[in-house]
Amino acid sequence: MIETLRHTVIKKTPCFSSETISSQLHDRVNKMQLDPKRRPRKEFGRESWYPYYAGFNENFVDKILDAVGLPLGSIILDPWNGSGTTTTVAALKGYKSVGIDINPVTTLVSSAKLVRFVDAENVHMLSQRIAEEAKMACFSSTEDDPLREWISGDAVDLYRSIERLILSDLSFNGDNGEDIYISSVVEALTPLKSFLFLALMRASRSLASIRETSNPAWVRPNQLIPFTLKKEELTSKWIEIVIKMASDLKTTHVEHDMGSKILQGDARAIPLPDGNIDLVLTSPPYCTRLDYVVNTSFELAALGIGSQNEQYNILRRNCMGTPLSRRDVIIDLNDCPISIQKVLEKVRHHSSKASQSYYFKTYAQYFEDAVAASREIFRILRPGGIAILVLQDSYYKDIHIDLPELWIDIARHIGFLASELQSLNIGKSIAQSNRRSTIYRSNTLYREAVVLLVKNGDHLETFGGTQK
Repeated sequence: MIETLRHTVIKKTPCFSSETISSQLHDRVNKMQLDPKRRPRKEFGRESWYPYYAGFNENFVDKILDAVGLPLGSIILDPWNGSGTTTTVAALKGYKSVGIDINPVTTLVSSAKLVRFVDAENVHMLSQRIAEEAKMACFSSTEDDPLREWISGDAVDLYRSIERLILSDLSFNGDNGEDIYISSVVEALTPLKSFLFLALMRASRSLASIRETSNPAWVRPNQLIPFTLKKEELTSKWIEIVIKMASDLKTTHVEHDMGSKILQGDARAIPLPDGNIDLVLTSPPYCTRLDYVVNTSFELAALGIGSQNEQYNILRRNCMGTPLSRRDVIIDLNDCPISIQKVLEKVRHHSSKASQSYYFKTYAQYFEDAVAASREIFRILRPGGIAILVLQDSYYKDIHIDLPELWIDIARHIGFLASELQSLNIGKSIAQSNRRSTIYRSNTLYREAVVLLVKNGDHLETFGGTQK
């Protein structure tokens, strides 16, 4: 699949050593102030379509791509693509891009953001027609439909009717004739279909009964509030959001698809061939033990994956940074840099409860995943290829987890030339969502850093090239 993305015409420029690439990027970045932090409550346009609290903002990606200066035809990858910031901005600037994420919800969001304005311009008429047809449909959802935990049965019936109409030209029946949910075809959806589904998810969520807590990653159905959502409310809200999302595309939108791909996959086993990627721009999950999957529980239910579903539990356990320990993981610290081994030993011997067992295992699991993912990034980058990571430090009790430095150590351990491009102190961190952390630290400044990795090679022909 990815072979079709490979550029066939490269404008040759003078060859650069890995050290020269690193030095030039440091010089370019030092002239700009990078601020990767997302501020969901202040976002507008596409960024407001799905206020994902993890990752970085579009302006940051835009500045990084300008600093790197790869020519058009280069391929940019984000192996933790999340809500699709990297792939969206890369497409807007005319690059080819690949976005990979383990969560089918964010795969759908990323795909929706790649919709062309020419395709979405008149989509409100399509949504109105679908809404009218769905109201007349006599579809009944199953009693065990996971979406029934969040919205009323009548509203779920309507939701599934709209879903069927959007999927009308895709296979929807299982081998035995039973209905299957959209989760099985998410990767095959066009950006326009993803756009319609995302609007439908947003409409239903805005009217659903949701219990939110101080932890940004933890949402659950609120069983204490009776369902009040009516069919008319869902369809009118859906059409309203479709129109608003389409209007967001008027100023900046993808005019020509250069071959962007959104794939569901695992960063520890990237489904791409060796040496094919020019730039990796990403923000790996931080070492904060937040449950990113639970944060998307409503959207997963909309995809037919409820919290009692085995697929849901597998997804939670396989995500990097998960607070769940994997029973089948064999911890082997010999493949980790000494700095990580020392941190893990501090966690293991901490006096707090379960440090030696549960906490040690989840932290060791995170760093094993980090090593595996770093090896994959090294493998898929071409010689001289660049990876830029956004990382934030954290704490286990009173033990400092300097994640940017630890990832740099991992990268050097594997064979990258690695350094920190820039960092800034932030007063509020994702890690602070755990209020009990104030027992150990009341006023802690956290550090968010931009880290540069260069794959050692003879040269990078396209670095600093003139865009065509």
